[in-house]
Amino acid sequence: MKKVKFYIIASIDGYIACPWDDDIKWFVEFSNPSKNDYGYKDFFDSTDTVIIDELLYNEILSLDVIWPYKDKVTYVISRFERKSEDNIRFIPDDITETVSKIKNHPGKDIWLIGDKTISQLFDQTDEIQLVYIPIIHGNDKPLLPKNLSFSQWTLSENNVYDNGTIRLTYQRK
Repeated sequence: MKKVKFYIIASIDGYIACPWDDDIKWFVEFSNPSKNDYGYKDFFDSTDTVIIDELLYNEILSLDVIWPYKDKVTYVISRFERKSEDNIRFIPDDITETVSKIKNHPGKDIWLIGDKTISQLFDQTDEIQLVYIPIIHGNDKPLLPKNLSFSQWTLSENNVYDNGTIRLTYQRK
C-alpha cells in the first residue's frame, strides 16, 4: 500500500520558504558547501503521485517554468470541474475518497504539496519529513497549517548535515 507523505523545509523558528512570494532567498543563499539536497532527491524519487491544491498549482504555473512533476501523476484539488490533461487530473469532489483509492494502487508513494492539501489530508498522512535550516526567519508562513487534528508520531530517521541543517523523518504511530 502506498504511503501519503510530505516534505517541508523550514527555518528553526518554524517558517517555510515560498518561491511564488520571492521568499526563498534565505534558503537559497544559506551556506551549503557540501551541496546537500537534504534527502529531497530520494524523497522525490520515492513518489509517483502528487496531490496539490488549485491555488498552489496555479502559482507554480505562473512562475513560467516547466512543470516540475511531469513524470508523476498530479491530482489538483479543484473547486470546479476541469479537463484533465497529460498526467494532471483535477478533482472537484471528495479528495479523501480519491486518496483512499490511490493508496491501494500499486506503485510508489503519494506526495502532498501545500498547506491546504496537508490540512485536508493530514489524517491520511503516514510520513512527514522536516528539514530545518538553522536560521531565524520570522515570516508569516508557518511550517504546518493551523487546526490539525491531534496525532502522535515516531522518529524513524534523523540526519545532521555539515552546515547545521537537520532532517527529521516521522512515521504516524
